[in-house]
Amino acid sequence: VAGVPNISVQPTSLSADVCPDGSAETALQICNTGTGPLEWSLHEMTPTVVFGPSSPFVPVNTSGRGLNPAIATSSPRVQPVRVPAVSPEDVLWDQPLSSVNQNAYVDQDFTDFPAYSSFLADDFINSEPWAISTIFIPGNGWNGFTTLLNADALTWQIYADDGTGFPDGDPSGGGNPPVWSLTLSPTDPQVVLSPGSGGMPSNTTLNLAAPVVVPPGHWWLVFYPTMAFGTGGQYGRQPSDTTNGEIGKFINPGGGFGLGTEWQDWTIIGATQHDIAFRLEGEIVSLYPDFPWLAEDPTSGTVNPGACQVVTVSFDATGMAPGDYFANIVINSNDPDEPEVTVPVTMTVLTPAADADFSWAPPSPVAGEVVTFQATASGSEPFTFEWAFGDGSTGSGNPVTHAYAEPGSYDVVLTATNACGFSTATHTIVVQPAGPTYFYIYLPVVFKAYNP
Repeated sequence: VAGVPNISVQPTSLSADVCPDGSAETALQICNTGTGPLEWSLHEMTPTVVFGPSSPFVPVNTSGRGLNPAIATSSPRVQPVRVPAVSPEDVLWDQPLSSVNQNAYVDQDFTDFPAYSSFLADDFINSEPWAISTIFIPGNGWNGFTTLLNADALTWQIYADDGTGFPDGDPSGGGNPPVWSLTLSPTDPQVVLSPGSGGMPSNTTLNLAAPVVVPPGHWWLVFYPTMAFGTGGQYGRQPSDTTNGEIGKFINPGGGFGLGTEWQDWTIIGATQHDIAFRLEGEIVSLYPDFPWLAEDPTSGTVNPGACQVVTVSFDATGMAPGDYFANIVINSNDPDEPEVTVPVTMTVLTPAADADFSWAPPSPVAGEVVTFQATASGSEPFTFEWAFGDGSTGSGNPVTHAYAEPGSYDVVLTATNACGFSTATHTIVVQPAGPTYFYIYLPVVFKAYNP
């Protein structure tokens, strides 16, 4: 009867503070608490988390008076216009504008008729982490629409799939919040508006200042403007001829259209195509990069029952700028219950002490008067502060106090030190002699022969 291995890894995360061009080591312990040999190997992995510019999640208001349900209908047919990919070599996911149906379907947060606020979503699937840098959304408008510049804000969101082929949340606050959300003014430098198929500024290109890294999975993209119907008209998104993943979804959380308040196929509002047009551009992020600042020894082995294997994890900050660096160490083994263990790793490259300076009060003390010295410095905390007051006395801390027994000029030297170095500052303080002591005697005033 073969025994069963059981892996235990300590610690569950690793971190090190390292000075520029410095190095450090720590230990990772892989133990076998089972009854059979544990075979293991490890590799480095990019942390698969969604990150990037994000704005606070603010659900739309879905209460208010009604609006003519005709608002949900599509815009008039226009001459088909094909919108090619801007940089085909950078395209991660492409659902181009349909060549046979360029009608627009309601997709708007109405500030004046919130019960009719409606949102469209379509899905994308990635088997590797994606760093999304550009999101292109074609659209069109009607019922008085002239430009997306009339919108109060533009919002992009990414939701996880709920496991049944629907987004697991919606912009009204239902379900789970988005894994990423960004709300910008239409005049923000990251936003480019261009003419849509109707000739108006209704296409949006979002060029992210910092890419959004999306781990492998099944995701739903939502985009919508927040815009009053009375002043901005009506905006909608457009179909694509592709048939990727799930059919596009529609939701009207306020129920103004009488079509229900949950996510449902967007064919409910007249769309005939499977997909909604959008394009994602960026790059594929390697799952198993070689992080130059991280090393492990050994990287594989066998651990007998009741034994442990120590892995030396090395951090090397050579040529690295100050800041935080992240990676994962993933340990694969033949443990049947826990075949993969992930250990997050962080290296913080510290900033050496610099820009030491100090002030004192009062600025012109007299002999015997207590002077308070206050230090400042830049760099990674914590700091220690050492003082030489110029009269043979020293001190430490911040702030510190000192009194000079005699008048004169004294060169005060501050040394601010942190883990990676020190910085000094020198100022001359002039101590004035103590003035004479005056005594005041107050006598009553007597007016002789005064007769009121």
